[in-house]
Amino acid sequence: MTWLKNLVYKLVGKKIATETGTVDGISKTKITAVIAVILAAIPVLSSAWGHPITIPDWIYKILGAAGLWTVRDAIQP
Repeated sequence: MTWLKNLVYKLVGKKIATETGTVDGISKTKITAVIAVILAAIPVLSSAWGHPITIPDWIYKILGAAGLWTVRDAIQP
């Protein structure tokens, strides 16, 4: 499973520069986007497998708020 972890870090990870050097970090925007894709795929895949799962609307509202939060952090001086 370490190959999966490395793949995820390669797709969504980035280097964060600090005073002591660089640290591997994950962008909040990329995490939000990955979660959005997963949430869109869950109902479709679960229906195809015969066990439909419905994602509540409040989950999408929280995801939208997280997206707005990442935009606010990105444009903040």
